[in-house]
Amino acid sequence: MSKRSFGMLLLGALCVLLLAGGCSKPPVENSPSQLERKSTEPSIPPPSPTALAALNSVVIVTEEYPPYSYTNESGESSGLSTAQVRRALQHLNVQLPIKSQPWSRTYEQAQTEANVLIYPLVFTEERRNKFKWIHPITPTRTYLYCLASRKDINITSLNDAKNYRTGIIKNYFDGEYLLRNGFEEGRHLETSSTVEVSLEKFFSGRYDLWIADNVYADYILQKHGHSMSELREVYYLKDLDLVMYLAASPQTSDEVVDQFRRALVIDKPQ
Repeated sequence: MSKRSFGMLLLGALCVLLLAGGCSKPPVENSPSQLERKSTEPSIPPPSPTALAALNSVVIVTEEYPPYSYTNESGESSGLSTAQVRRALQHLNVQLPIKSQPWSRTYEQAQTEANVLIYPLVFTEERRNKFKWIHPITPTRTYLYCLASRKDINITSLNDAKNYRTGIIKNYFDGEYLLRNGFEEGRHLETSSTVEVSLEKFFSGRYDLWIADNVYADYILQKHGHSMSELREVYYLKDLDLVMYLAASPQTSDEVVDQFRRALVIDKPQ
């Protein structure tokens, strides 16, 4: 046998040994398809049969409180807070009616009956133990506004606002807040009986500052043919922030509360 033939034979034998010993090139792992790699929305763990039955027996109650909750022209519950509650129901894959009724009835029902959810409910220390607080919805910030054209107004403290006249609505909590902080009617404050009258005075220059939370301001301005672009925020009143919640009656099961809380966290309301 020639050296060339022997070398070829030896090379062949080595290849056989390598293949038999598993030293061949490792197979390529199956890579996920485009569909498998596609990101998915967060999901909520499916409720237990007991929780599912409870979810389907939940009663959701609210009141006529635009722009947060109100009955629209089609007779359906609508509003900013209602939209968030409806999205939570979609995440939970349940269909429940939303009942709008007088606040006194709504409030009492949410304290005395099981599986009742109520919104938008402002959190207070007095109410802390009267409900199971699920999650905030439509939080608001309250400001003193001036007309955008008023470049001369500069406020760095609440006392600075006493150098101007502020429009308030009679018996509204934000006006009462200013009164408690040393503002005087006729001197610092221009009081009106309705928001419509107050806005008319504001845009005609009868007073310098208007007090309102940002959500309500946007709603009421649009309703009366104006927009937020016509105003400028001049002072943030942190004490008047409204933290409104979707809450549950104390008899409602913790699992139902947890399911709704997960749904609202996924939706990440503002």
